[in-house]
Amino acid sequence: MKGFDDYFSRLEDVLQRTGDVLPRFQVYGELFANHKKVQVAIFEVYEAVTEFVDHAKHVFESTGRVVRKSFWKDFDQQFEDTLNKLRRLSENVEDEAQAAHMIEESRAREEARQSRAELSHVNAELSCVKAELRALNHAIREGAQSKSPSPTARKTTGNTSLTRSRSSFTG
Repeated sequence: MKGFDDYFSRLEDVLQRTGDVLPRFQVYGELFANHKKVQVAIFEVYEAVTEFVDHAKHVFESTGRVVRKSFWKDFDQQFEDTLNKLRRLSENVEDEAQAAHMIEESRAREEARQSRAELSHVNAELSCVKAELRALNHAIREGAQSKSPSPTARKTTGNTSLTRSRSSFTG
């Protein structure tokens, strides 16, 4: 039964390679849950895998009933269409995931650009407020100096001028 062994070995190889990529597709599905094209592409791969397994099951069920050497076609010939479809759909998942990744990167860059623009606007407003506070502080100091007593009066009153200028800030 060399044909059966070769056939089964090839089937096992295809299932193993399929099992190797499906976890990555699951990750894509989670990462790009809001990208319909990725979700559809992944669904189509799962559907093709199911078709492949159903086809293989049918072949094994049929061979149990009808044991003919000619029935055991070459594996690639038997599953050529299904395998080509599976390859094409898997490539489509990769392409769609890459496109979704580029879309996500573009959105992230745009959000970062908007955040930088907002931050720049806030910084400009903050600079204006700082300038107004400096001008106000300068005006208060100038006003306090013009209202303060003469130097001879300061000597006689002690810390009164300091107390007077502090009280102008508090009330």
